Amino acid sequence: MLNFSKKDNAEIRVLVISRLYPNRFNNSHGIFVHRQIEHLIQNRCKAIVVAPKPWSPKILWFREKWRDYGLIPKHDRLNNIEIHYPNYLRFPGKCYYPFSGILVFFCIRKFIGSIKKSFQFEIIYSNTDVTDGHASILLGKRFKVPVVLMSRGELNVWPYTGKLANLACKTVLNKSDQIITVSNDLRQIAENLARPKVKIQVVYNGCDTEMFRNLVDTDHIRQDLKLPKDSMVLMYLGSVEEDKGVYELFEAFNVLIKRYKRLHLVMIGDGPEKAAINLAAKESGCQNRILIPGKKDNSELPLWLNACDIFVFPSHYEGLPNSVMEAMACERPVVATNAGGIPEIVEEGVTGYLVKVGDVESLVLKIDALLSNESLRKTMGMKGRKKLLSHSSWDRNALKLVGILRNSIKHFG
Repeated sequence: MLNFSKKDNAEIRVLVISRLYPNRFNNSHGIFVHRQIEHLIQNRCKAIVVAPKPWSPKILWFREKWRDYGLIPKHDRLNNIEIHYPNYLRFPGKCYYPFSGILVFFCIRKFIGSIKKSFQFEIIYSNTDVTDGHASILLGKRFKVPVVLMSRGELNVWPYTGKLANLACKTVLNKSDQIITVSNDLRQIAENLARPKVKIQVVYNGCDTEMFRNLVDTDHIRQDLKLPKDSMVLMYLGSVEEDKGVYELFEAFNVLIKRYKRLHLVMIGDGPEKAAINLAAKESGCQNRILIPGKKDNSELPLWLNACDIFVFPSHYEGLPNSVMEAMACERPVVATNAGGIPEIVEEGVTGYLVKVGDVESLVLKIDALLSNESLRKTMGMKGRKKLLSHSSWDRNALKLVGILRNSIKHFG
């Protein structure tokens, strides 16, 4: 427990380093990081955000993603928050990953020096594990300020992709002045990997429960989204990739549509398996029952979540998924895997159901139990929102984070 007196309530100056941050071409990219910074500012912090972007010469602009990188302005503002997007060199392939943080550091160090002249930041707050974290540690050493690292989930994957990646992860964990994880599960992973300087703190993600709530008028929402009014709708929100369990979800759906003639599946997101899922749906003859509309703006997500009956999230590994919390805030029951921090917010048999990773049979059984019981869906949905309100607000998130930042500044040196 961190305790502070009134004299510790002075405004603090924070430099945020995060490649995961919204920009004018992708205003949902890392929107949860932006929400957190907004609430930090409301709690006696001044903050400037540096969101490094890959250098993108025009020769690469035949791809939309690289064109967008090139067109992102060097400086911008979002809700009065000053954001800078300096370039860094990014190379393709996983072999580059262990060195990515060092490369980011060398590409942005002079730019950070120019910021320091007008904004005397007292601390660096890094918002992903290895790349931003490694760059931040080197910047902290250069400018003699502490570094606080927020770990959101990369530790589930990258330490196990090779010896150099493992070493890079351990270096970042060992040299950060304070590590924060978004779940107790992720904290345990970090503790098993390295020897942090101080005790790792857990700060659960926040959720905007005013924006994400039960909108009641499902019929009109479905009409606007061109979904059948009388259908039963399962929904997934996330990247359409194998490690998110999209194939298990597709397989379970194919079993369930034989029992429920009005059942539909909506998968919000984009990813490498989107085309393959669409092809599989066509081959199995259920293409009219599956909708994959791609990524949606954050402002649209409450409508889509309110259009579903059950939220399904069969991911193989996680930190603490925002989409699960947002579904719960909209009073939708959740069927998800027991991966990462998911069991810390989804209470088995109370706010939803948990299944083992890859267990299609259990996925079918739990979804079936909810499809056949409207009263249970409503009860679990209401209990889910109630749990979330007591568990994950942005105000609670910011207050705890500000206390950790102050403590790190106080004990630095």
